Amino acid sequence: MLGEVVPPDPNMWDNLRYLLDDGDYDFSKLPAWVRRFELRYGALEKCLKFVRNDILPSYCEDGFVAVVKDNNQIIGVSRRTTFMKAIVGGEGEGVRFDFWYGTYARLPRFMGILKVKDANVLFVVKDGVVVDAWELTKLEPFMIIHILSKDLREPFYCTRSRVLADLVFEAIEKVKLGSLRRDEKFELVEQLRSVGIRI
Repeated sequence: MLGEVVPPDPNMWDNLRYLLDDGDYDFSKLPAWVRRFELRYGALEKCLKFVRNDILPSYCEDGFVAVVKDNNQIIGVSRRTTFMKAIVGGEGEGVRFDFWYGTYARLPRFMGILKVKDANVLFVVKDGVVVDAWELTKLEPFMIIHILSKDLREPFYCTRSRVLADLVFEAIEKVKLGSLRRDEKFELVEQLRSVGIRI
């Protein structure tokens, strides 16, 4: 749980932990090359609308938040709406926040884009192996979110959203084939071939 979108919700983990169901995996079993393609999940959090008022200088009324857990290969992404209520007078005087969450994605924690000459390949890793891969006709956020929303398989899913597309594009690791070590290159190419990608 990151909680970078302020104010923090002390109950966010309880509200969103279901997004990580069926994602547990022993990360000590992951091949070293897989860790290179871990999503930068901090990039999946963003405030879309800051609000100022007489009570607070600024808080996030609308934004994306992400939940992660050690040894879990899912990253949950939710859109959070924050409602502020000022309580005047009495023992409970102060500011109270309520939060509403809308589910947007259960993303693979390990996926990447491999740049090969003039081509780009988006791939997903589950349980330490490539399970899906797609050749990209264009390297742009919409193309990636279109593929993920249409073709991700359980336990992953992703809704189509312009903002989420930009966040995922920023979070995903893009690596040139030539920058990989020889053993990493061999392993990844073999796995991509096993799912029908010819490099």
